[in-house]
Amino acid sequence: MPISWIHRPKNGHPRNGWLDRLRWTHLTAGIIIALLAISLIFIAANIADLQANLDKFRQLHQLRSTLEVSLQIRELQKSVTHIQQWFTDLAATNGLDGLDEGRAKAQEGHDTFRRRLASLPRLLAKLPGGGETGVGKQLEELAPRIDHFHALGARMARAYRESGTLQGNLIMKEFDAEAEAIDATLATMATTFEKAFNKATQPHPPAESFPTASRPDPAKAPGPASPPSLARAWSLLLGRDAYYSYLDALAQALRTGGESGLESALALEAQEMQEAVLGIWQWLTDISVTRGRDGLDAGFTRAAYHRDQFLRILPGFREKVHQVGRQDWIDTAEGLETSLIDLHRLGEEMARAYITGGTARGNPIMKRFDDACEHLIGLLGPFTVRLLEQSDREDFQMELARENLTEVLIMLRTAFLAGALLALILGAMSLRSLAVSAPGPARPAARSRK
Repeated sequence: MPISWIHRPKNGHPRNGWLDRLRWTHLTAGIIIALLAISLIFIAANIADLQANLDKFRQLHQLRSTLEVSLQIRELQKSVTHIQQWFTDLAATNGLDGLDEGRAKAQEGHDTFRRRLASLPRLLAKLPGGGETGVGKQLEELAPRIDHFHALGARMARAYRESGTLQGNLIMKEFDAEAEAIDATLATMATTFEKAFNKATQPHPPAESFPTASRPDPAKAPGPASPPSLARAWSLLLGRDAYYSYLDALAQALRTGGESGLESALALEAQEMQEAVLGIWQWLTDISVTRGRDGLDAGFTRAAYHRDQFLRILPGFREKVHQVGRQDWIDTAEGLETSLIDLHRLGEEMARAYITGGTARGNPIMKRFDDACEHLIGLLGPFTVRLLEQSDREDFQMELARENLTEVLIMLRTAFLAGALLALILGAMSLRSLAVSAPGPARPAARSRK
């Protein structure tokens, strides 16, 4: 609007009212204030959106860490059974007929336990408050317990080989009791984290809602990529590498949130079925060693219990595998029941062979039974390995994304405060200028002297 129009005379007389007092600086200030107001509204909306995404991002990261802790504790349980199984195996075979790998396998289980145990404090540190109260102390106590358990197993196997079944059975009772005590401690810890995980992931999201791309489309990604027209602006603000790092990490977090409904449940169930296989393996080997003497005759019953546990979990497991839709997983799941039943039947055959014919009859079957158990546990491995092996790169990526979000929030809040302050200053200056430029009250005409 030309300034000359404001002051253009009308019918030869200057315009009256507020237009007479308006100046170009006042118009400029008004436009700037209006633009600032629009910008502040936009910034405030984005601050709220980013804060919500940051909170969700932290929640998903904690959810993944909770799942990882639970899975790692379950792996510790498997290592305990691994040690127990291989020392029992060695006791049954006496190391004859080439079946002398028990000591090395048990040592492998012990080393795996100590390695996983050492990694748990780092995982617990990712959780609010460093995890559940008392867990850290329990973890510290497990290190000497597993060392004692391993040494006890070695002594038991040596007693069976050097002193026979009677002396070996005496130590077997103590060995099995210690295994159950350590397993119970770990089971309590794992259940605590699994309950927290399941509570946070109910109800499970449908499978079709899971992100499938390794990198989400910036135009469709939540957070600072929405609406689509602002994706490029956010990319410039964060920097291209940082922006895509954010998107990659967000995709990983969202996949974890999705997996929490399906693939994470699969991982937990696969671990339970692996534990059931280990239970069958352990208890049928146990009775093969003790020959059912000295009250150590629960092997067949306990093995049948673990078989039934496996078969109880299997239908729901199959259903989830079909929902995921991976054909290789479907093929594996469909063959699990037959493999389990054949394995259990072979184990019972082995145990009866040891009871009736000793190592001469039992050892030829032991190798086949061991291989069958390891094969079935291996079939279930792919359902857990991807979630167990969370790389340092993914952790770094998620941490970097959180830092990027935090930095952008700081920038936006600073911009909001600066914009609000500038708007107030301009508004105050405009009002003051208007007040100064406003004409004062008309003075009364002076009386003329006569």
